[in-house]
Amino acid sequence: MMLRASVVAQLLWLAACARNPAFDLGGADGPATTSSASGALETSGEAASGEGVTSSEGASGDGVTGGVATSTGTSGISGCDGCEGTCIAGSCVPVAASCLAYRDEHGVQVSGVYPIDPDGAGPGAPFMVHCEMVADGGGWTLVVKVDGRAKTFQYALPDVELDHWDDPDSFGEPAYDHTEAKLPSYASVPLSELRVGLEYPVVEAGAPQPNTLVMPAQGPSLHALMAADQALEVAPSTGSWQALVPDALLQVGCLRQGLNIRMKVDDYGSARVRIGVIADNQGDQVCIDPDSYIGVGARVHCNSFSGSAGGESCWVGPQMDSGLAARLAFGYVWVR
Repeated sequence: MMLRASVVAQLLWLAACARNPAFDLGGADGPATTSSASGALETSGEAASGEGVTSSEGASGDGVTGGVATSTGTSGISGCDGCEGTCIAGSCVPVAASCLAYRDEHGVQVSGVYPIDPDGAGPGAPFMVHCEMVADGGGWTLVVKVDGRAKTFQYALPDVELDHWDDPDSFGEPAYDHTEAKLPSYASVPLSELRVGLEYPVVEAGAPQPNTLVMPAQGPSLHALMAADQALEVAPSTGSWQALVPDALLQVGCLRQGLNIRMKVDDYGSARVRIGVIADNQGDQVCIDPDSYIGVGARVHCNSFSGSAGGESCWVGPQMDSGLAARLAFGYVWVR
């Protein structure tokens, strides 16, 4: 029996799709999806808008993108037939090594969830990650989402507790939301800068609205810097820690800031933070017994719970009277 011409065309289209597995981000509203030739990798996440006081996310640009979404294949999409990379708004773009590479090499200017492949032709599979392409110059790859109201990302006691900052394994979804995650980018994307965001109070509904700052930090990955657990004292290049949580109370002395920050002769009984600032009531840089912090991946001794992001102080009031102030925030860390 003769097959109708339309049926034949459909069969040919399906065969072409099977021969051309690819990433496709060509629409405007859906979640991003990846697929490999074996079908083994399939991850999804939604693009989100809104970035808080410093910028707005999801703004459209005049680069190659006009939106971030997916469809099931490239065949039949104008400009993407046979695409072996990422189909973005009808343009076939190679899967980039990072969000910064999408910005610099392909002119992508819209924030959203994209596939990246940090090791290129290496054994690592591509994965999905949220890219901030507008705020603070764009090109930021999201690596960690931290709920300060939970203990997941606390600065743990050595040889006593599990510390997720030391562990390269990933978990969670890449969407820019209020769900904790440590993405594969944490252990694979090189960096020369960090972008830190804290949202306080945490507003679960809608897109995150953190205040942000940018700071220098160079390494093969953020995990490499954290696993070494060596203090890297740097000053933020934009913004200030106090501006991240304006309601937080911080002591006036010491003010050590950067990565893996704690007192210089550390008994792990004082305030410490993976990314942020600690402070003491002493007026020098020794940090004999810091009792307050602002940042991400933190811990302070005066609170049996102790949040992992935001700001906490064991001493409050104009005369530093004994007390406790906790401003637990939702934290975000990007690299570039």
